[in-house]
Amino acid sequence: MEGLLDPVLQDPRLILGQQLCGLFMFVFWLALVFWTWRDATKRGAMAWFWSLVVLIFNIAGWAIYMVVRPPEYVDDVRERQLEIKSREAALSRDSGRCPSCFRPVEPDYVVCPNCMRTLRKECVECGRALDMKWTICPYCKTRQGTPQAEGTGIAGRATASRGQASSRSASSKKGGASAKAAEGEGTV
Repeated sequence: MEGLLDPVLQDPRLILGQQLCGLFMFVFWLALVFWTWRDATKRGAMAWFWSLVVLIFNIAGWAIYMVVRPPEYVDDVRERQLEIKSREAALSRDSGRCPSCFRPVEPDYVVCPNCMRTLRKECVECGRALDMKWTICPYCKTRQGTPQAEGTGIAGRATASRGQASSRSASSKKGGASAKAAEGEGTV
């Protein structure tokens, strides 16, 4: 029986095919080790350990690595964390949304046009939109108060004193005759 297969086994084409298959398996084995090294490095796994496992156990070691390897690349994890941090920072500094209805509002809006919630207060002097907590206007250096009614509070006092001063100056400009005529009308 040995003599029956000798011509087939001694055929140079079969020997060349066996050698090429052996060379392919050796190159495939080294390529698998190299691929495992690169993949483990990108994923943050122990690259030297997993390369050694694939070098010793070949495809079985590679299959084990494929099962237990980290699911994400290290760069993807870092990018996702940076994106989360940037979005958190944008949300923390984003005052462009109404706290009540969460619709976008302009930074100088005093009330939300959608839900009519008061977002900011106006400066009593220059009329610019101010944060509700501010006690002084950073634009015109005017102290802010909450005017209760017309003529009361800081804003009311300022307008009332301006109104009194303008009426005094107007009456002094009219002269004595118009003042006397006004007194005469009041006594009759």
